[in-house]
Amino acid sequence: MSKDEYLITDTPLKALTVFAMPMILGSFFQQIYNMADSVIVGQFVGSSALAAVGACAALTNVFICVALGAGVGAGVLVSRYFGAREYGKMKTIMSTSLFSFLILSIVLGIFGFCFSRSMMRVLQTPGDILNDTVLYLQVYFAGFPFLFMYNILSNMFTSIGESKIPLGLLIFSSILNIFMDLWMVAGLGLGVFGAALATLIAQGISAMQVQMKMLACGNHDNFTKNLQVSHVEVNGKTLGVIGAGRIGRKVIQIARALDMNILVYTRTPRENEKGIRYVSLEELLKNSDYVSMHCPLTESTKHMINKESLSLMKPSAFIINTSRGALIDETALIEALENGTIAGAGLDVQETEPPEETSPLYTMDQVLLTPHMGWKGLETKQRLVSILADDIKQFMEGNPINVVSGL
Repeated sequence: MSKDEYLITDTPLKALTVFAMPMILGSFFQQIYNMADSVIVGQFVGSSALAAVGACAALTNVFICVALGAGVGAGVLVSRYFGAREYGKMKTIMSTSLFSFLILSIVLGIFGFCFSRSMMRVLQTPGDILNDTVLYLQVYFAGFPFLFMYNILSNMFTSIGESKIPLGLLIFSSILNIFMDLWMVAGLGLGVFGAALATLIAQGISAMQVQMKMLACGNHDNFTKNLQVSHVEVNGKTLGVIGAGRIGRKVIQIARALDMNILVYTRTPRENEKGIRYVSLEELLKNSDYVSMHCPLTESTKHMINKESLSLMKPSAFIINTSRGALIDETALIEALENGTIAGAGLDVQETEPPEETSPLYTMDQVLLTPHMGWKGLETKQRLVSILADDIKQFMEGNPINVVSGL
């Protein structure tokens, strides 16, 4: 399914009905979800246990409102950027929301767990049900991150028009919660603790189901990619290093520590070393999984990576440029990325800095773009001054250590 298939094309009334009805039914099942503990505890444990669960409602509703508000807030921003087709910004909002609200939910869960008794005393909870109330709340707060994540993920689905998915998962978790309540409260005799534990398990499974559903929707590319951290191991992969000066050699040193195979292209002939082979540019491009550029910009190196050289690379390969932007023909690079000639690019430098606002590089999912910022830190500047002073000293003594001669 393409991105455009999520956009609403039906008549307003039909679109509203299709979109809103799952949300209305979801609210209904949410109430069933909340009532299950009270009904089953009251039926199988007794009035005191029922009172304990009911006494928790005022406090749990406050925390539920926080989770709902977080989900709605994140969903508003996701829907805004989804509608504008600014998928790069949408990805940032989604990943930032998930991480930020996960941390918030953990903090609130710890707070609630530690201060359950104090909060219930402030609410004037009768002493004969206080212990059961605190027990229920502590189990509830232990699973608070699941509740938060479920609401965040569900609202993200809803924000792109997929309101049926959260409904289906809510129905599933509601039914699961009822069966878990019956088993733990009536079957195992765990009382209030069992009711709270059943709710925690149902919420946890529901949250995981949302995540699993997202990862299973392979045709939802611009949505699911934000909720999975794509990664590969570099161990055993081949790194092609173009330019073996001071920086290039440092990159080689790090890559060897990661057990990578090293290919190097340099104009200065050198003997192969252990784990390092010096090859032609053509051989390097054909065989590298990652190509990292560390050479100066000269007349001979300008656009050394062009349409022809990019066509030599593997479709799964990535190119990284932290040297000089004009080493790569940017137009050819954009074309190669759009056509899938290569898998991606990491660019700290660009041919024109900053790139024009209309540059596709800003919004390409397979491009990591940074604004030539590696030298900006104070400690980095101090180190550069130290290197410069050492270079001048060695030059004055007739032992230059950073001679630039092509590659």
